[in-house]
Amino acid sequence: MDTGDLSERHSRERFLLHGRADNILKVEDKRASLVEMQERLAAHELVSEARMVLLEGKRMSVGAVVVLNARGRNEAEREGVEAVRRELIKQLRVCYDPVLIPRKWRFVPLMPGNSMGKTEKAELQALFKEGH
Repeated sequence: MDTGDLSERHSRERFLLHGRADNILKVEDKRASLVEMQERLAAHELVSEARMVLLEGKRMSVGAVVVLNARGRNEAEREGVEAVRRELIKQLRVCYDPVLIPRKWRFVPLMPGNSMGKTEKAELQALFKEGH
C-alpha cells in the first residue's frame, strides 16, 4: 500500500519513518499542498518568490522561505519584518487552517539554488538549522 511516506524497514516489525515522499502537508486531520501554498504566497503583492519546506523535529512543521520584492523590502524597512510576516500569514489564513500555517519564516535576499537554478529541499531546510 502506498501512503506517500518515506520509510526504511529494519525488521518485519520495525521501520523508521523519514517523512513524506510528496509535497502534501498533513497536520492533525488537515491536509494542504505545499506547492499550492507557496504559489499563493508568491502571488502576494509584497513577495517575489516563496518556497515551503517540511521541517522535521519533535513534530512536523512547515517553514516558509520568502524573497521580498522592492515593495516588500520597503514595507519591511518601514514597518518591520514582523509586520510583513503577519501580513503574509493573513494571506494564507484566508485558505488554510491555522495548524497548516508556517510557524517558521526566513526572509532571504535570493532563493537558494543549484547550478541548474533549482531549489533543493536540503538547502531550504538548512536555513532553519540553529545558527541561521
